[in-house]
Amino acid sequence: MFSGIGGFDEGFRRAGFDIAWMCEREPFCRNVLARRFPDVPCFDDVTTLTDAPTVDALVGGFPCQDVSIAGKREGLGGDRTGLFWEVVRIAREVQPRWMVLENVPGLLRSNGGRDFHTVLSALAELGFRRAYRILDSRYFGVAQRRRRVFVVLRARRCGDGAKTVLFEPESGDRDTKAGEQARARVAATLKGRSHGTDINSPGCGGEDDDTDTLIPTLSASLGHHGHSSPRGDGNDPLVAFALRADPGGTGQGHNSTYPGGVRRLTPLECERLQGFPDGWTCLCGEGHRGSQSCTCHDTPRYKALGNAVTVPVAEWIARRLMAACAAPPKGGA
Repeated sequence: MFSGIGGFDEGFRRAGFDIAWMCEREPFCRNVLARRFPDVPCFDDVTTLTDAPTVDALVGGFPCQDVSIAGKREGLGGDRTGLFWEVVRIAREVQPRWMVLENVPGLLRSNGGRDFHTVLSALAELGFRRAYRILDSRYFGVAQRRRRVFVVLRARRCGDGAKTVLFEPESGDRDTKAGEQARARVAATLKGRSHGTDINSPGCGGEDDDTDTLIPTLSASLGHHGHSSPRGDGNDPLVAFALRADPGGTGQGHNSTYPGGVRRLTPLECERLQGFPDGWTCLCGEGHRGSQSCTCHDTPRYKALGNAVTVPVAEWIARRLMAACAAPPKGGA
């Protein structure tokens, strides 16, 4: 569900899953899916999706616009994030053994945490055991900080096992020592909030889902930085710090910058930051060669990549889910 350009699908395919069907309404994304998954049927709208084939795992990243810090924070009552209820409906019809859902960390805080409680409660009522965890793409081999919350669910009729997918045994049992105040002085991220005083440097506070001072994340929000796109579409959404080469250690570096000291990331670089193969979002067939060869418009590629699930993260989850499927159930469950 909400297949986008197939980040979840590619990750699960690499882990050995067969992709039974997809669902995506954006025309550009549908064109990418048709090119990369030519034999997989694709429904065009979750709100009209009925009689979907049965699957072992139902997967999707439902829209985050209404819970992201960049949105209006309407939560599950919003037109986009409210499509979660279509996820519930489809899951009730398909009856999968597993589900994997993805969203921004803002979902955990939406409406004071009540929206996430509603999400978990609705899924529990469908008969799923669940586990959730925030995973950061930078720990999966890509060069961007991108924190997303993943929820793994397993149907009660199939036993337990959701926790074994998201949490490694070697990470410990998370018990605290007797008398210790749990999480009292947990340090925050650069822009995060801590649970105590005198922990962070002045000015830290208010965690940002989508940006980081040091490593900018890919965003679906399109902005402008004073230069138009080479494609002529008026778009220049992503910038990177300038590279400076210093051949031979002479100290006389050759500055490879644009005016202002920054340049925008190319779609090819954004594909690599999300773990896709080179040229994944190119429809002319030349995207793997770089921007000088590709004739596709940049704007839809940037938007689609900003909304995508990072492929190596999806693959990690899929491989652990596959291992959990193969493991014998405990206690005869």
